[in-house]
Amino acid sequence: MEIVFIKPNGVEDCGKCISVIKDNKILHINLSDVGNDNARRIIHYLSGAMFMQDGILYSPADKIFCTIPKGVKYSSLSPEDDEPEITIDR
Repeated sequence: MEIVFIKPNGVEDCGKCISVIKDNKILHINLSDVGNDNARRIIHYLSGAMFMQDGILYSPADKIFCTIPKGVKYSSLSPEDDEPEITIDR
């Protein structure tokens, strides 16, 4: 399984993100340098793509998101999470 790290400059970088998602790779996206309005638009794009791929969009930290493709198991060691381990198998 490949993980791709992206720190977009704006909404125009969504095409790269969608290509990664279509290839069933894990996308780690850092939105810390993007304004709130653009970050919201990017998340809307990613949410739609993940819905189409039957995966999930996970946020381990503020302005950090990971796309988890269908069938990929992941664990969170964060004490705030109610479910420390989730398996996506649909």
